[in-house]
Formats: sequence, C-alpha cells, structure tokens
Amino acid sequence: MLFVLDDFLKAEHSETIPDADLKKAGEILSRILEKNPGLLKHLEFRLAPRKFLIAEGAGAGWSSWMYSPGQMYLVEKPAERFAAFYQPIIDYLESGGQFIRKEDYYLIDDVDLPWESYEEPGSSVLEQFTKDIREYLGDPEYLPYLGGACNLQVRIANGPFKIWDSDSGSEILDALDLKEWF
Repeated sequence: MLFVLDDFLKAEHSETIPDADLKKAGEILSRILEKNPGLLKHLEFRLAPRKFLIAEGAGAGWSSWMYSPGQMYLVEKPAERFAAFYQPIIDYLESGGQFIRKEDYYLIDDVDLPWESYEEPGSSVLEQFTKDIREYLGDPEYLPYLGGACNLQVRIANGPFKIWDSDSGSEILDALDLKEWF
C-alpha cells in the first residue's frame, strides 16, 4: 500500500508499506492525521505494483491448488497467498530459471517428496518452498501440490486481482479495476 499526500507533503509523508502490514499502515496514517487533520481530503491510497506467480496454460494450477484441510471456506486462504507471492520462486524465474520435469517424472513416487520429480536447480527451489510454506502455515506435514511449477510465470498487478482455477487445470487472472468499485 502506498500513501500519497498532496505534493507539498510527498517527500515527508509518502511511505511504501507491505500489504500484509495493515497495523503499521494504520499507525502511520493516524500519526499523519494527528499532525495535519485537514489532510484527510487530500489522502489517496494506491496499491503498489506487486509481482506474483500464475500457472497459465494447460496442466495444473499453482496457487489455486494450494489448500489444506480447514481452508476451503476461508475468505483469506494463507497457502494460496503464500504461493502466489513467494519471492524466491519469482527471483528464480526472473533470473532465467525454469522448472523442468524429469523425463520419467510419472514413475517417481512424489507423494512425500514432490520436488524430486523436477530437475535441478529447480528441484532445490521447490524443496525450499515446501519447507517455507510448512513453516508459514505452522504445519510440518503440509504437502503442497507442485505439479503447476512447470507452467509458472511472473506477472505484475497494479491493483486487486484473483487467480481462478479453470476446469482444464490452468489458472485464469481476474484483475479488478479500482475505478469500477463503489
């Protein structure tokens, strides 16, 4: 989230805050408005551009396939969000890395070690992802489905969006235009 105030205050009061840190955003906004209560009419909120992962194309999805028991009916799905914004995979793909399935991947028993069906160095990146998502969710047994990794792409969103799973297994991006919101 990016706070933007009118021009004479931009240098002093503009600040980029991670989207997840709403408490910090509220504290900063309160501090600014305490000093300058008339500024509320000049305040503008914008989402800073965010990079995310999506598996477009035929095959399995990525973040839309990341769920665990007990999350199905939650509005906020922590495993999906974690997978969509996982920075080490974004960095890996942007540096030219690819997730390539081993030729005989279908013969590999990947129930417990799903990253083993990918060639290195991608396999190590997916193994670290698995460790990190388990830690994030507080579930050492959580096993993400990694089948969509070979179709992953990095995209940029400038506003709210939702990633949907299509019936074919690929993911579809639904971007919302803030101007259409009431």
